[in-house]
Amino acid sequence: MLSLLYFCLADRVEKLTFRCAQ
Repeated sequence: MLSLLYFCLADRVEKLTFRCAQ
């Protein structure tokens, strides 16, 4: 469960970073 939460958080950070890069 904790790893799943970490995965979701990492996915959000990745998307946010991608947005900032654009």
